[in-house]
Parts: sequence; structure tokens; C-alpha cells
Amino acid sequence: MDAATKSESSGLHSSLRYKIIAMVGNENVHAATAADTIAGVQPKLVIEPGTGSELAEVLRLANEAGAGGDSAGRRGQNCAGEIRRRVRI
Repeated sequence: MDAATKSESSGLHSSLRYKIIAMVGNENVHAATAADTIAGVQPKLVIEPGTGSELAEVLRLANEAGAGGDSAGRRGQNCAGEIRRRVRI
């Protein structure tokens, strides 16, 4: 990745982070750790939306920004039947 592309990508993700914080609150967004790894990929952010509508909007914004995302229930690894409490981007 060249410097211009890297800079553009960083700005894009910074903008996405600000949009998500505005939606769910700063206290519900934090940097991911190794414990948040999904299928060998460590996300950059962990978002804890308060409602299903917030979850849907966070995933929509991530998709539009090309950031991708996955949801995880109650700090689990996508357990079937769990209510989704976190989004990892």
C-alpha cells in the first residue's frame, strides 16, 4: 500500500470511528485487543451498541466505509442463538 492510499484509508477509518462514537457514545467504543480476535483476524475497534438498531447502523456504516465488521454475542465467538452485544471492526 502506498503512502497516499494508507493516508486515505486512515482518514476513512478515523471518520468512521467518529460517526460510530457519535451514535453509540465514546464509552461504548474501544480499541480491540488480542482477546477480540475472530478467526485469526484482530479487529481495530470493539463497539458495544445498546440496541439492535444501533448494531444495524454500525454494520451499515462499516460496510459503506469498506471497513467490514462482525458481530459477537456477549464477548463470545459468534455463538448461535446469542443476542449480539458487540461489533468488531
